[in-house]
Amino acid sequence: MEKAIYLKTLEDRNYPVDFTLNQLGDLLDPESFFRVNRKHIVSMAAITDIIAYSGNRFKIKLKVTSDEDIITSRDRVAEFKGWPGSWFYFKEDI
Repeated sequence: MEKAIYLKTLEDRNYPVDFTLNQLGDLLDPESFFRVNRKHIVSMAAITDIIAYSGNRFKIKLKVTSDEDIITSRDRVAEFKGWPGSWFYFKEDI
């Protein structure tokens, strides 16, 4: 059974879509959106903070509500640090 995929707007509204996260990742602008783990793609515009988390991962705080913490997967951390949407938070590392 497939799980439903929802888009959440900056106005905190949810809309079901008929795409997989892989398909959405291919459709969205990689400069503005990043797949942080197997369950979430985040928008640069929605990020309010990035916090160091255990295991060299990051916890991402968003402008909208979430039922769960948004944590980067270990295999995406290096790519996430190089993503234009995270440059502000990691500029001391550059």
